[in-house]
Amino acid sequence: MTAAMLALFKESTIQYEGMVSLPEPVRMEATFTLTPKGAVSPIVLPILLKDNKMYLHLPAISPTDEYIMLPLENAQSLWNAAAPKS
Repeated sequence: MTAAMLALFKESTIQYEGMVSLPEPVRMEATFTLTPKGAVSPIVLPILLKDNKMYLHLPAISPTDEYIMLPLENAQSLWNAAAPKS
């Protein structure tokens, strides 16, 4: 599944539009439009980042107006661990 998803992204055209509010609390709303190579119709992926959670609508598996929620509580600690040490 992972290899198929990676191949899908590597061979696709990706466009996005949205907006971000950086002052606390951080909030981002975006719509990614993914057009696989040779496909007639694109895949539209709305994403919302709010309150340390990412909400993602996957049209292939999510009912209309239903989002998958992914907690991002540990995201900051992951970024800090990956930062180069001086």
